Amino acid sequence: MAQDTMANRWLVCELAMQKFAIPAAYITEIIKMRGHKLWSVPGQPRVVRGVTLLRQQSVPIVDLRLVLGMPSLNDQLAEIIDILDGREQDHVNWLRELESSAVERREFRLATDPHKCGFGKWYDKLMGDERALHQLTDGNMVLIHTLQAFDGPHQRIHGIALQVEDLVKQGKSDEALAMIEATRKGDLGAMIRLFESARQMFQELRQPAAVIVQHDGRPIGLQVDSVDNVTIIDPERTLPVPTHCAHDSQSVSGIARTDTALISMVDMDKLFCEMGLGEIACGEAKAAA
Repeated sequence: MAQDTMANRWLVCELAMQKFAIPAAYITEIIKMRGHKLWSVPGQPRVVRGVTLLRQQSVPIVDLRLVLGMPSLNDQLAEIIDILDGREQDHVNWLRELESSAVERREFRLATDPHKCGFGKWYDKLMGDERALHQLTDGNMVLIHTLQAFDGPHQRIHGIALQVEDLVKQGKSDEALAMIEATRKGDLGAMIRLFESARQMFQELRQPAAVIVQHDGRPIGLQVDSVDNVTIIDPERTLPVPTHCAHDSQSVSGIARTDTALISMVDMDKLFCEMGLGEIACGEAKAAA
């Protein structure tokens, strides 16, 4: 068993469902990014998200995902929000088009099968892949239940299309339009509320932390998805980095084996070089401006 020395202490963090370890000797503190305003600094590498103020000192925040060749957490969140926004609007437009086709007594040409619309295809693929669902939701059961709740109203919305067509053919346009309006207030309203809840939960879940480390006497924040714990890593139980690794970076020096996981160990000297930060012009006055 490794001795409990500062050299053997590592902070285990999570990035894109993978475990990474940062040497504790470099760390001064950990902060939650929520509530810390970021100011952009022109001319900095893409990995630098911006600068925040910590006890009146400017601290550049570096996206560790990007440094390690992973997609940004912020980009992933924006993509999820875009999907939810688009699929919500799709169904508002779908019901509006059904209404127009009933009023104008013409054929309704959009998907009547709930599994063939854009949302249905995305939803079926997601809910049928347990690993993808867990990765998207971070295993949060409240969010999973919210996603599951889409199924009923979504199927019922699509289910009225053929009923509306039949009513129009029978000359019962008023009944058809009443059914559409009831669906707009009922199942479509329920879906819109679910979309809003899902957006809020995704934003709440994806609240990163920043590990503040010292480099050449100045603080730098390494943004991570979440922080697990400080652990003792035995250097004799580390493995070389596989040739084909999930991340594209020279900053991982080895793989630590624990009883429950494999952890990628970050080489801080290589990481600082790979960041390519250069001279960060981020005085308190510029940041505050």
